[in-house]
Amino acid sequence: MQPYPLASYNRLWSFVTPFAILHLHSRAWRGREDKKRLKERYGRYSQERPKGRLFWLHAVSVGESVAALTLATCLRDKRPDVNILITTNTITAATRIAEHGDNAILHGYQPLDNLQWVERFLDHWQPDYAVMLESDFWPNLICATAARNIPLCFASAQLSDKAYQAWQKRALLARIIFSAPQDIFTVDTQQADKFRQLAGDKNQKPHIQIGGSLKVAPASLPANTALVAMLSEAADTRPILLAASTHKGEDELILAASKQASDSGLAHFLIIAPRHPERGNDIAAKIQNNTQTRPGQRSKGDVPQQQDNVFICDSLGEMGSLYRLANIIILGGSFVDVGGHNPLEIALFETPILAGPSRFKNKDAFDSLSKAGLIELAEDEKALGVLLADKLNALKKGHALITAKNKTKIAAITTEACSRAAKTADYLLDNLSQKTVPKPLPKP
Repeated sequence: MQPYPLASYNRLWSFVTPFAILHLHSRAWRGREDKKRLKERYGRYSQERPKGRLFWLHAVSVGESVAALTLATCLRDKRPDVNILITTNTITAATRIAEHGDNAILHGYQPLDNLQWVERFLDHWQPDYAVMLESDFWPNLICATAARNIPLCFASAQLSDKAYQAWQKRALLARIIFSAPQDIFTVDTQQADKFRQLAGDKNQKPHIQIGGSLKVAPASLPANTALVAMLSEAADTRPILLAASTHKGEDELILAASKQASDSGLAHFLIIAPRHPERGNDIAAKIQNNTQTRPGQRSKGDVPQQQDNVFICDSLGEMGSLYRLANIIILGGSFVDVGGHNPLEIALFETPILAGPSRFKNKDAFDSLSKAGLIELAEDEKALGVLLADKLNALKKGHALITAKNKTKIAAITTEACSRAAKTADYLLDNLSQKTVPKPLPKP
């Protein structure tokens, strides 16, 4: 018999299931779901389960899929005989995983959290180990996995303040969910405290440790030499400003700061890389409305020219190329209430970052890289304009934006960050093979 909060949750599902099906088909019609694989959302898969050990890694979208691929690669490097299934919710994440190229790393869409569909998913894949990445916690997906005695871990785990407060209001259900895993590896100490509170009394708590973010791996950021050459030619002698992983509401702010700098004689070439590439057309239309000139778009095969000031890189899998090119990066997700995207990937390239006030998702990384001199924080649009002008003016005068001393500090931070996935893989493989009492992760 299910505990009362979980039973109530599933009674709710009995009412909403028809509407969930309609919603899925509506999303598919709008291109937000893969029509050819829609049945996977109901737990039906055409792919056969491979023989041997299977690790199931659950990610949500593109950002989480980076962590999943990094961990998957480490698991495969250490144990080439294991297979990996990565489940996601979005088409863009599925594309990212497909581009990885390892046939032993499979992709499936996550079933919606109807218990029947979740059980069907587990019957088909029969994972030997389950790892939930980041912050996507579905009651049936978690509890049905734990009920089958499948080892379960939350890795790179974090909750926004809003999500944490919402779970606190559902304390009984939260206790069931967050006491289900054997291990929770959080991104920082503040997150560890949140998970301890939600998991309940000490006897029910999982083993909670600080594991850090798993999103950092140089191999996950390949360069497209043709793209690098094309954009470099368009920029000519101008510095390149990259607006990375922007969300709706951030492009206008960045365009305003860029125009202010240009009007002050600080010429530069702006590349906008939206977090969701489908926003490219909207961004281009807004720029055209304001300037009477439509910028080029990567998705349309446009080639920027030296007279162009803005180019929209609305494509997938090319951030490694853009990070290599950029002289200055404005990091998206930090000027809207998203929590700030991971700055550690950019730190690998030692490129100065300007970020906004929303940084809760990667607070420790922002704090450490700010102290190391890589990140400067702008609390509003006016401050962003001032910081950008200062950086561009320094480049115009031939000054280095990052000192040698700061580069040493940044390298130490990224070296540690790149080691986390390997440590986590060692831990998981050791627990799977030996069934031992959990041991501490090496400290980050």
